[in-house]
Amino acid sequence: MRLSAAAAILLMASVPVLAQGVEPLRNSLAKLPDTVLNTSAAIQFSFVDMAAFHDLAGAEGLNRTVLARAMVGGMLPPYNTLQTHGPDAWNEKSFVDLKDLRYLAGFGDAPKTVTIWGLKDEDAAASLIAALDAADFDPVDPDGVIGNGEPLAIDPTKMNIADPWRSRVGAATFAAAKGDAVIQAPVPTPLPVLLGQGPNMAESAVVSAALEGLKETLGDGLLVQAMLISPVFGLGGLDLDALLTIDLHLDRAREQLEAKLEAGTEGIPAYFGGLIADVQGEQPAVLISLGYSDCAIAESAAEQMAQRWTDTMPEAAQGALETAHVETPDSLCAATLKVTGTSAAGSANPIFQAMFDAYLRRDFTVVQIGRAS
Repeated sequence: MRLSAAAAILLMASVPVLAQGVEPLRNSLAKLPDTVLNTSAAIQFSFVDMAAFHDLAGAEGLNRTVLARAMVGGMLPPYNTLQTHGPDAWNEKSFVDLKDLRYLAGFGDAPKTVTIWGLKDEDAAASLIAALDAADFDPVDPDGVIGNGEPLAIDPTKMNIADPWRSRVGAATFAAAKGDAVIQAPVPTPLPVLLGQGPNMAESAVVSAALEGLKETLGDGLLVQAMLISPVFGLGGLDLDALLTIDLHLDRAREQLEAKLEAGTEGIPAYFGGLIADVQGEQPAVLISLGYSDCAIAESAAEQMAQRWTDTMPEAAQGALETAHVETPDSLCAATLKVTGTSAAGSANPIFQAMFDAYLRRDFTVVQIGRAS
């Protein structure tokens, strides 16, 4: 089958899938083993809900202005391609009609980022693999993985910055289906582990608690984008490689984290991880959900986050504050803060943008871990 025929398999008219709260995020996290959590990354996982962007765009359709909202998407190479070159180039090169793409998610730093393409069902994932195989992908070891060249080999003849299946320098990519998703990696070696069926990230007690907090606070709103954070996010430059491999037997883990802090450090109680999300109701909002072992600590942490937001964030990021704590089935508790804008902002979320910009400047201290001075 030639390229044009392969593309025709997938580029068919269809109705965009509807955004479904936290479930696409949960689905994406369930695609990866929980060992991904044993890293020292401040942001351990990034997620963009493509169905939510269709909802935000409405009759106007997806365009670069709407797509620019997903700052988290900058961590995902295929989203960068989409945002830079627009939907038309995407539909030509990706073999996935945007209306059939539920989400993009992933982890790792470039050029070794792993991306999950969330599709509408298992048949769509199998069809994408078939389309790639019919183009210039070939089977490689391990079984079930396909690729379009040598791992990490620069190939100027294959450079096409509008192609999400090639790196910026023409290097190959490797892919395999897992349920209703396709996992993409720059080398084939991690894929057997990622395709395994053991405990997954969504089943982690801490991630599950953060998801429940997000779900309860989100209500009927849209979850637009999110990032899963580790304690490193709130601990600045401290070297926590050893601490991030602890077994998270909760109170002991918190004591270890706090022992790393200097006396008098100001911040919120030590948490085990959490989610920071861009959400949309009548107005855009930021929603933070952090995992704790104790609801009394979580309640205090939520109030402290709200106060720190008021005290440290710029005027453009201020809004109506809501705090809560949510008890979860794993006997953990989520501390949540929702900051909602006071006026509609079109397709943008200035509150999330201010938060993300502050993070890039290493100046987002709302979730800084510390002890009261």
